[in-house]
Order: sequence, then structure tokens, then C-alpha cells
Amino acid sequence: MKYLLLVSCVSVTAIFFSSSVFAGEKWTMPRKGGEHLAMLELMDADNDGTVSDQEFRNFGDNVFMSADKNSDGSLDDQEFVTFSNIMEEKHMAAMEKVKQSRLKKHFEKLDTDKNGKISRAEFDAKQDMKFNHMDHNEDGHLTKEDHKKMMDKKKKMHEMKKNSDKP
Repeated sequence: MKYLLLVSCVSVTAIFFSSSVFAGEKWTMPRKGGEHLAMLELMDADNDGTVSDQEFRNFGDNVFMSADKNSDGSLDDQEFVTFSNIMEEKHMAAMEKVKQSRLKKHFEKLDTDKNGKISRAEFDAKQDMKFNHMDHNEDGHLTKEDHKKMMDKKKKMHEMKKNSDKP
């Protein structure tokens, strides 16, 4: 019974972090899905850039044991709430790490002269670029139609990427 519950909890952990891609590199935060990689980084106890089966199980074990307040080897409904809260805290910490990483990258992109500051000119240049990108009919106004075209374009790009990933 204890093993079944542990497997279930580790499975819940796996579901939280499925679809992550990593292959022996140190953890870098991609544009999307970075919170999954940040969670994997938390699991990477030996900091080798990969999460072994044992590290994954140890992570789940530690969370399980932290939630199992009465140490009976199983989680009752209240302890499962604790388990979920611990996982949410870890996920939020991972998301904060991703957010900080993305903000740093965004700042670096905006700081085109690399002086450690975003000047008004650098900010305005980015705003102009964004507006022009969003104004599909180039009429100087952003409309629902512009937004729809932008979303359709993103959808097509996503479908093309998804199709290119197929064998």
C-alpha cells in the first residue's frame, strides 16, 4: 500500500513536470515551459544537468515524507492537501526563477547599447517595433482584426512547428 501511494504521488509529480526536454546540458530557461525545467533543476541534486531516476524518486520521496505528518507511510486527505501545497510552493519558486530569467533576458534585449540601462530611445524603439508588428493593415490603429490576424499567424506558426516535429 505504501509503495502504491508513493508511486501515485511520484506520478502526480511527473504529471506536474511532463513534457520537459533536457539532455545533459545545464538548465537554461526556454521561452515556454521554463517552469518545468526549473523544477527539474530543483530535482537535479548532483547538478550534472540531468535528473536521474533516483533523483526524481528522491524528490518525490522528500515531498511525500514532508506531507506525511504522522509518518504512517500514507497520506490522508489533509496530508494530500499538504503534499499539493508543497508541490505548489516548489512550482511557484520555479516559476519565479523562470520569471527572473526571462526579465533579465528581456532587459538585455532592450538595452541595445549594453550600458546596463534602458534609455527612453531604446524603450521607444521597442514600442515602435511592437506596434508595427501588431498593426497588420498598417493603418496606425490596433483593432480586433489586427489582433485576430496576429493570433491566426501565431496559430499557423505553432502548427508548422508541431508538424515539423513529427517523424
